[in-house]
Amino acid sequence: MPHVNRVIGRIPEWKGTFLFYEGGRPVVRRAAELQSDLRKAVTLLRREGLQRGDRIGIVGANSYAWILLDLACLACGFVSVGFDPIHHRWKELQSELGLRRTYEIPDGATPWQVLGAPPEDADDAGLLQGHAFGPDDIIGMKFTSGSTGETKAIELKRKSVDDTLTNVQGMFHHGPGDKFLLFLPLYLNQQRFWIYSSLLFDHDAVVVQYRLAVMALRRERPTVVMGVPEFFTSLIKGFDPAVPEQKERFRELMGGNIRYLWTGSAPISLSTLKAYEAMGMPLFQGYGMNETCIISKNHPGQDRLGSVGKVVPSKSVRFDDEGQILVKSTHEVNVRYANVPADVSALTFRPDGYVATGDLGHLDADGYLYVTGRVKDIVVLSSGRKVSPIPLENRLEEAACIDKAVVFGSGQSHLAAVISAVPGTAHGDVEAVVAGVNARLPEDERIRKFLLAPEPLTRENGLLTSQFKVRRNAVWARYERELLALYGA
Repeated sequence: MPHVNRVIGRIPEWKGTFLFYEGGRPVVRRAAELQSDLRKAVTLLRREGLQRGDRIGIVGANSYAWILLDLACLACGFVSVGFDPIHHRWKELQSELGLRRTYEIPDGATPWQVLGAPPEDADDAGLLQGHAFGPDDIIGMKFTSGSTGETKAIELKRKSVDDTLTNVQGMFHHGPGDKFLLFLPLYLNQQRFWIYSSLLFDHDAVVVQYRLAVMALRRERPTVVMGVPEFFTSLIKGFDPAVPEQKERFRELMGGNIRYLWTGSAPISLSTLKAYEAMGMPLFQGYGMNETCIISKNHPGQDRLGSVGKVVPSKSVRFDDEGQILVKSTHEVNVRYANVPADVSALTFRPDGYVATGDLGHLDADGYLYVTGRVKDIVVLSSGRKVSPIPLENRLEEAACIDKAVVFGSGQSHLAAVISAVPGTAHGDVEAVVAGVNARLPEDERIRKFLLAPEPLTRENGLLTSQFKVRRNAVWARYERELLALYGA
């Protein structure tokens, strides 16, 4: 089993590279540079008087300083706590959770601008060995970013990280020759797992900020790209795989070296999956959550479009009476939240060892898992008819002129939607898309009215989560007056 305790000790023999962009130019770090910098960072952290088990905050955009700090925490036995720098509560959370120290990383800062001048007396002799975490020891902390906006903290057990690395490596067999493009924020734990994977299995990692992702695709020619559905959907809009010239241009956009693509975090439309398949670039959809890590994943040899794959060996799945997916882990992430009362934790972390996901789904006859919606997102019309909004939203967002669509209607006689259109889109263009989608639906599942949002839905304005999922409650609150007017209220 891959072991996170081996990550630091593996650095001297590591054959891969990390590539970052500093001041607009690429900077490469190999084993020797990383080992030297890590010794210095560890020396500076220990001089802060920090103790094993202390919680250490890291705030900032993707950078070499971010990764070096996280690896230094791993080496020292600290708990690495990554914060979303635009989250309105991160300063409150660091006090609430008892962090000993928080390092803020300004954009473009070097590690030594964050930590202080590199010490001249760092131990450059001998090999740097990492702290030996026990299976149930906490190595990090993650945060939910649910659509309600409520922030819950989860301590991350070492054995869960080992289990995730084992499951992923068993499916994809990463190694020398692979190059990962990482552009999702490093405060999402799964992004740091790819760094650990690189050090364990000798593959390369290109680490950039989201805004540089497309540039890095072309320039760095990765073999593996992980992204949220929004990224892959927007990337392929306007490209028709049936047109050879467009297919070739798209392959050039992607760097021409893709082995596979990975997506999750939110549903992705079947048409997008089919488009990538037609491009000759397998886009594997998976399923997981902060409270469980990876639950299921499509992968080479076991891929069924529209499903989220087969359940990984260390997880088991069953369903409650509503059809909600319940998950039990052999090596659990944790059994509670760190910052809420026990009765609140118990709503998710059940006494029987299962985690209530809040997602609806089913398994097919071959064991492939399908996620069909969220329990709390189901729209119940005044007729009693229940409608899952996600398939409708996916169909609308397939249109080139629509960026985001959010469907509402609980307690009303029909559905309505808030639609964020691409700049320059005419109302009539959106109206035509809605009519086209409605034409394929039963009468009571049609969107009767919609309003065009005057601004895009973004993380910055609080309408999307850190993984670009819609915050439904926030969208409703922002446009409640206009939506009620659509219903004549």
